[in-house]
Amino acid sequence: MLAYIVAVIALVGQHAGSQTSLEQRDADWQNYLRDLSATEGTRVVFDCTPFTPPSSSREPIGLLGLDILAERTNRRRVDVEGIQVFVRKQPTGAKDSSYSVLELMRVFAGLEPAMLANLCTDGILLSDLSDDQARTVLLALPIEPEDCLRAARSQRLRIALDLSAEYEFQDPATGKMHTGLLLGDRFGKWMLDARKEAGSPSSSEQSRVFSARAPKPPSDGELDFGDGTILTMSEILERASKAFAVSYFIDSRLDRSKYFFSGNFTRERFETTMRHLSYVIPMTEGVPFKDAPDYLESARMISQALAQNATPYNKDGQLASVHRSLQGAELAATSRSFNNIIKGLGLAARDFNVLLKPVVSVAVYLPSDDTNGQVAFRLNLGQLGS
Repeated sequence: MLAYIVAVIALVGQHAGSQTSLEQRDADWQNYLRDLSATEGTRVVFDCTPFTPPSSSREPIGLLGLDILAERTNRRRVDVEGIQVFVRKQPTGAKDSSYSVLELMRVFAGLEPAMLANLCTDGILLSDLSDDQARTVLLALPIEPEDCLRAARSQRLRIALDLSAEYEFQDPATGKMHTGLLLGDRFGKWMLDARKEAGSPSSSEQSRVFSARAPKPPSDGELDFGDGTILTMSEILERASKAFAVSYFIDSRLDRSKYFFSGNFTRERFETTMRHLSYVIPMTEGVPFKDAPDYLESARMISQALAQNATPYNKDGQLASVHRSLQGAELAATSRSFNNIIKGLGLAARDFNVLLKPVVSVAVYLPSDDTNGQVAFRLNLGQLGS
């Protein structure tokens, strides 16, 4: 009996601890969203998420920053008469970041031929892109929100397309298979050049993408949530019913869902907002991003540009668009990286075939500033067209 009582007390304690953590999370989100509303001079409605909120920004983050918040929390931002409403996003059909790859490919394939050629050689700056293109690239790249905003403010983010390859070959002596990723030899040089060229932009280069601000929120309306509070759906509808003298009903499964509301609402404004919040996303079939109608055409254009402008592992540039099988010695003669690999394995003097599968990647560089370090990485777009 004593053991049973102890077990019950432990369960009650766990439940209380769980409740405390949930309450703390709600309090953290409420404080974050209140700070966000005040800093941006706007009002926000947010479909709350179980994740921990980001750190509050001491500077305005603009519409781009709001879109970054939406993207990172799998939400979309809707402007309802000046109130910024964040609602759950329709799934893309992919469970990972592959649709971000598709978004990047669409931007790159849509560039003018001369700019696409530059992208495949020396790279381009964020400021070379249109506002819409720059916004899409920033939202699709896997970089921290603060670095994303820093890139938008300074316009000093440089990107380039580079060609790598997945290699596969069999040791002729042992029969052991060797596989790996062979980076493009020019990537290191490109990164050094990008560091040298990273200077402060002139005032005329300051970001248009970053400058857009949320409109001033409305001040009229019988329903006032003030600076903002987190409420359940049933509590929100209760307040609205009293304010508008209307009886509202909703799917009972949403009753305990929590939302942050701030600002003033007329009946029309409130009902428009609720139509977004109460929409239940239906079951959808997951579709691989490579099945998207424009994927193959985007892949073809990018592959052709790389074949013409990049420095591949063979002189005619065909590696950008096809798989190749060649002798190890031939590849070692044109790829310093592969030469080092086979030397390390003691295979430099042996004959063997190597299968190469082209991999296109995006090289990204953002220089450091007074308070933040540099950002430098590669994002693989995969084997285009395969």
